[in-house]
Amino acid sequence: MLRREQWDGLADTLDLLMQAMDVVTDEHTTELRSRMVAIMERALSARDQPQASRAVLNDLCDRDCPELEAMIGGGIALRGVPTAESCGKSISGSGGCTTI
Repeated sequence: MLRREQWDGLADTLDLLMQAMDVVTDEHTTELRSRMVAIMERALSARDQPQASRAVLNDLCDRDCPELEAMIGGGIALRGVPTAESCGKSISGSGGCTTI
């Protein structure tokens, strides 16, 4: 079971991420922001209802965090900028780059 301070820390971290997103406004960030607000609300609810914290934590780990990570990754990928994947190499490898 997480302590109240840990749930608060999660909410604070999501709040900082939303503040960083204030410089970008598009349909992707709107959906991402909505998802983060929902996670914050669930975290604060779990903080105040310890009996629900295990279920909320399981949902966060199994579903919400992987979805949020994918959404963030999609949001920061810039079109026309080569990535390691588009270059066909790992960080230490080599290969030819194409843009995405």
